[in-house]
Amino acid sequence: MTTQSVKENPEASSVPVPVPGQRVTVRHRPWVVTDVVRSTAASDDPARAAEATPTHLVKLSSLETDGRDEELRVVWELEQATDVHDA
Repeated sequence: MTTQSVKENPEASSVPVPVPGQRVTVRHRPWVVTDVVRSTAASDDPARAAEATPTHLVKLSSLETDGRDEELRVVWELEQATDVHDA
């Protein structure tokens, strides 16, 4: 299993966006990705919209036994210290 880490740089273009079904570590806890939605927000200023980095709303479900029904939604590019685990 390989792990990709992103630490202390939420605006890096190399942030791997996970896909549904993939295991991730967010906020030092294990999760599985249940949904990923790319932002469709547009700016009124076309020049600004062209420079904008797309963001992704990632819906997560806890893998911990004591947090089975816990869900979390995060803007992936804003989270720090995330790990994406390849199976």
